[in-house]
Amino acid sequence: MAVEKIRKRIARHYSLYEGFGNIVDDNRMTYLRGWRNEFELVRDIGFLRKRTKRYFIGAPFEEVMSSREIEKMIDFMLVVGIDGYIKHPREKKELPIGGLIIDKGGRIAEEVILEDSAGCEVELYGFLSSVMINLRGVSGKRVVFLPGHHRLTGVGELARESGCQEVYLN
Repeated sequence: MAVEKIRKRIARHYSLYEGFGNIVDDNRMTYLRGWRNEFELVRDIGFLRKRTKRYFIGAPFEEVMSSREIEKMIDFMLVVGIDGYIKHPREKKELPIGGLIIDKGGRIAEEVILEDSAGCEVELYGFLSSVMINLRGVSGKRVVFLPGHHRLTGVGELARESGCQEVYLN
C-alpha cells in the first residue's frame, strides 16, 4: 500500500514531539504534554526523582516466541519486579510476572505510562514495539526481549539503533 493511502487512513496520531514533522497533518495530531510539563518543572527546580517505575509492555508473545523463551522472559521479569503491566490487545493472557495490570481505557500505552509515572524515572521491558521507540526520550532504560533467531534479522538491529538493550532468549 502506498504511503499516501496509509496516511489518509490515519484518523488520529499521537506524539510527544510537538513542532516536528509527522506522518499526518497537524489537525489530526494529538500531542501528549502532561509528562513533559512535569519533567520541565522537576528539572527547573533541580529536584531529583526518588523512584523508578518499571513497566512491562505486553505483546502477543506466543506468536513470535517458543514457550521456553516465554518462560525465560517470565523468570527475568520476576527478578526485576514491575509496577505496571500494559496488556497488548492481541495478548491472549497476561504473563504471571506480578505488577498491576493497567487498564488503558481506550488510550494508547504511551499516554497511560506518562500519566501513571507522574514524573518518576521510567524503565520499559517487553518486545520491540512503537511504545519502546516512542518513549525513547522518556525512559532511562528500555529492555527488549527477542527470540534467539532474531539475532539474524533486522529486529535486533532496529532495537539497537533505537537505543534499546537486547536480551536474546535462547
